[in-house]
Amino acid sequence: MAVAAALLGLGLSGCADDPAQLPLGGGMLTARVAVPGTSTMVLLLVVDDASTGAADTLRASLVTGLGVSMRRAREGRCPLDPAMWRATDWMAVVASPSATGSARWAQPQFLASHDAREEDVGAFVNAIGMMLATVPPHGGSGYRPLEAVHDAVTLVTGDRPPQDEIEETLVASLPESSAHQPVGLMVVVASTRDDESPLPVAEYSVPRWDEWDAGYISYTVIHPSDEAECPMGTAEPGVVRLGDWLGRLSWGDSIGWPCGGEFLERRGPLAAFASCGTPQYLCHSRPILSEADGQPGCRVFAHSYEPSKPCDPLRGWVNPSSGPLLGTDAWGEYRRCEVRRLAGDAAAACHSNYDCPGCSSGFCAAKLPALAEVCAPGEYPTLRFVGGALGGPGAGYLDITCLVESLQ
Repeated sequence: MAVAAALLGLGLSGCADDPAQLPLGGGMLTARVAVPGTSTMVLLLVVDDASTGAADTLRASLVTGLGVSMRRAREGRCPLDPAMWRATDWMAVVASPSATGSARWAQPQFLASHDAREEDVGAFVNAIGMMLATVPPHGGSGYRPLEAVHDAVTLVTGDRPPQDEIEETLVASLPESSAHQPVGLMVVVASTRDDESPLPVAEYSVPRWDEWDAGYISYTVIHPSDEAECPMGTAEPGVVRLGDWLGRLSWGDSIGWPCGGEFLERRGPLAAFASCGTPQYLCHSRPILSEADGQPGCRVFAHSYEPSKPCDPLRGWVNPSSGPLLGTDAWGEYRRCEVRRLAGDAAAACHSNYDCPGCSSGFCAAKLPALAEVCAPGEYPTLRFVGGALGGPGAGYLDITCLVESLQ
């Protein structure tokens, strides 16, 4: 048996009895497949807050680009089964570079959905646009994007404590990170002018992408450039301090402005990110057996590392008809749920339609011709998981057991 896609989350792999060792009268397929879980993203924006036409244009282009990035994240760049949920939680935090202390923080915005609709993404991006358009009182402290991004990143990552009640509330609203569900911090610094922070540039260093134990960090810097054209976005910085900081960053993406405006709107600032689960198409050297009612001769149990949460029928997860409900393994305590086999019209749609309209969550026999193409020659697709059966929130894995046909 082979798994025709990379397994996620726990680093688990599929397993099965060696077909050569199975009796000719039939055999058993067993596999363990990781549940991708929820991608949790904190989008941290430090954007030029000047009341100028140039800054207005930059903010508008950035919001357009964020919409492109988020729609790409929703659709995914990997070959995600369109019938699987995309489980992504987003939080947007804006830090004004012309305010100081806790006065720089805008009210965070959230998008938490198992499968965010187009209008949900649009509303979230529009809310970010409103946050960027609401410029807080500057207080005459100067333009300090480097100070703002340093203070913001160190607060979010826990490298510095909150300074007052406002920052305590912000930190309390941040998503919790765990070994099962790390958080991604996506930092965007966008400016039409140079930095005026009071300290030397070296004092505003920020953690590398791999230096945050609770998750990972990405950086995108949109900086002023004197170049007339930069169709691929990359350009030499036209300012001293931001250019120096960008050079020290050395592991972030950069886009010149205004020459990279069209590139920003077309590709988006978060092009390195795609939020998608990997389709889990199990392949085997023999077809799985069908029961008398045509259903696949399989049982599937989910192990969720959120044991306090009950089995969710919206995911096709129900309390098991046999065996324990709770347990503990090397990764921690888990809740055990049985995954529903689709029946009736839902099963027919799962068998015949790649988009599976109207399907509830669960699994069916993988009968679509397109699914056979992911298997190696001489192998057969086994099961297809739709809805939240595999693609929903939370980390864990599925234990799969199926009867397979005889070699004769």
